[in-house]
Amino acid sequence: MIPQCECSKGSIMARRLVLLWILFHGAVLLANPMPSPGIPKSLQDMIEAPLWPTSIPDPTGQTVLYMERQPVVPLDFLAAPALGLAGNQIDPKIWASKRRTIASNPFLFKIAEKKTIALRIPKNRPVEQVLFSPNGRWLALTVDMDQGVELWLADTATGAARAVEKLYINDSFVAEPLRWFANSQSLMVASRVSYKSQLQTPGQEAPTIEEAQGTKVQARTYPYLLRSVDDQKLFSQVAAVQLMIIDAKTLKAKALGIPKTLQSFSIAPDAEHVLLQSYAQPYSLAVPAAYFARDIEILNLKTAQSKRVMSMPLAETVPPEGERVGPREIRWQLDHPARLLWWEALDDGDPRKKVSHRDRLMSWNLPFEGAAQEVFKMEERAGGLSFLPEADKVIVRDMNPDTNRVHVDLWDLEQKTSKRLLDFDRTDAYKNPGRLIQ
Repeated sequence: MIPQCECSKGSIMARRLVLLWILFHGAVLLANPMPSPGIPKSLQDMIEAPLWPTSIPDPTGQTVLYMERQPVVPLDFLAAPALGLAGNQIDPKIWASKRRTIASNPFLFKIAEKKTIALRIPKNRPVEQVLFSPNGRWLALTVDMDQGVELWLADTATGAARAVEKLYINDSFVAEPLRWFANSQSLMVASRVSYKSQLQTPGQEAPTIEEAQGTKVQARTYPYLLRSVDDQKLFSQVAAVQLMIIDAKTLKAKALGIPKTLQSFSIAPDAEHVLLQSYAQPYSLAVPAAYFARDIEILNLKTAQSKRVMSMPLAETVPPEGERVGPREIRWQLDHPARLLWWEALDDGDPRKKVSHRDRLMSWNLPFEGAAQEVFKMEERAGGLSFLPEADKVIVRDMNPDTNRVHVDLWDLEQKTSKRLLDFDRTDAYKNPGRLIQ
């Protein structure tokens, strides 16, 4: 046995004394914590400085809507309880998507008269959705109140505003909950079906068991996915909306059809048909609601009857940088009474596949019988379609993710001819031509 030297014993004793000192004074500091230093006033003023108000022009270009924006969202607002469901966070108190920003106290500015008009709606309440009527006469707003999201209609000439009674908007899973008719006399809205004071989250009756089997695919991870049968039932409850038609002058509300778990709705140019896209069961436990299967229906406003015309399959196996298979981005062609347009992938939505064409544009006319027609094919993945004032003229964008080349083409849908307008590298900021103004 090797004897321990005195210097070693002394150093061990010193370390023990230091450790005891740290423990003692650490306990004293924990018992009597030092106050945190205050934020310098200059920094506080900078954080709380008012933001430039958001601005939205009306369709006629005569009036601009301004709304105040809070520079800092209150902590209690962010920390309020939220229900994670199908990729989204829902505010259970008002049956709406949880707000991340706050705009409030809207007012109008008349450009020609250089006149400001205050809107007489509840002050300092969050305003989420705003939509001018096509003629600029009316402004629809959704205002978050204590019991739900109220719909207010304002006269842009005077600022007078009224709330639609006994109606709350549901924007939990609907892309755009407000749609004006082209005549500016009425609008269609997605309203709540249930008017309970607050959503109740069902408890777990048993442990959640997940088993992976079948096709092996690359998949992203998503927050707030459905986890059980109870979650699927809750989604059906939260996503259910009742379409209503609101008269702009009288504020009378009329129910349209039966409640559906709508993803979106849009009015045809003929003002007689409505495109409905509804989430279809069974709801997936692997992807958010944006990738759920959908039923596509056409609702006839005269007969109040709906007709299922196609479906979008569940998209659980979309490859990275890919697209879902089947119809996507379904919309009305704005210069025809009732014609649908949509994209379809020709490469199974997989950008790694070597194919001559990746997408095609499809067209289908009322009464939506027989087969849809192919309008044209795209060599690269379609990235957007915009309508021009001239009939059958559209702007189409595509992009190659490997080369980062972006193309912007002018297409004639009737003649099926195209003209290239732009061809650039999206990563080259110096040669980027900017955004196309139509």
